[in-house]
Amino acid sequence: MVSVAPRGLDYILYFDNWFCSVDLQVVLKKAGISSVGTVREARLKGCKLPSDKELKMKGRGSYVEMETTFEGVSLRAVKWFDNRPVTLLSTFASASPENTVKRFDKKTRTSVSITRPSIVGVYNECMGGVDLMDMLVALYRINLRSKKWYRRLFFHLLDVVIVNCWLLYRRDATTAKVPRNQQMTLLLFKAEIACVLKQQGKVATPTTRRPLAPSKIENELQEKRRGPAALVPCKIRLDTIDHLPIFSPKKGRCKYPNLQALQCNVQKV
Repeated sequence: MVSVAPRGLDYILYFDNWFCSVDLQVVLKKAGISSVGTVREARLKGCKLPSDKELKMKGRGSYVEMETTFEGVSLRAVKWFDNRPVTLLSTFASASPENTVKRFDKKTRTSVSITRPSIVGVYNECMGGVDLMDMLVALYRINLRSKKWYRRLFFHLLDVVIVNCWLLYRRDATTAKVPRNQQMTLLLFKAEIACVLKQQGKVATPTTRRPLAPSKIENELQEKRRGPAALVPCKIRLDTIDHLPIFSPKKGRCKYPNLQALQCNVQKV
């Protein structure tokens, strides 16, 4: 991913403590890419940060910042205590300017204001989208059992693409001032994609069968059981593939008995 990123455009890379290290951030900075991420203290060479117990005694919102230069690259490490301590490392962000955030205190059962370093807010602003993506992908994941490892990878990427498309749809719908309750949910969006792909490029060939002659009672029961007409997705209605009008063989009650209804030869509506 980093190898294809353009150089000299001030790109910023965010990652968690699985990947973050001093050597990685130095290499990225030399390549023209800034970075920030949570880091394990064992990977900070020679950086003596206070222990978790010492920060806890100072209270929520306390933090310590240390700065150094390694191979010509300026690095800042910040350890902040909220409910638990968290350590961050960056080549561009720092603890200043500080800001204040609201947190719930279990002891007093009230909201309290605590200090938060700037680097924490920068990290949470961008990494929150990654956590949201993981949650949305896990909601309606494509679960197909297979012994081929690459199939699982392919279906995961497909889920990610669908979620990103749905987020773009929600953004455009919100921009067009479509009410939130009238926008498609992720499940309906995914179902419509499946419906469109299933019907895409297919040409319906009408079959000729001898019509049955049901009794009047059966006709009345069928009319009572008849539900609302199915909504045809726009991608199928507007795909311009052999959608031709045909006369409907069914006749209903009408004020003008000589009129004949038209329907689509593909969707039969």
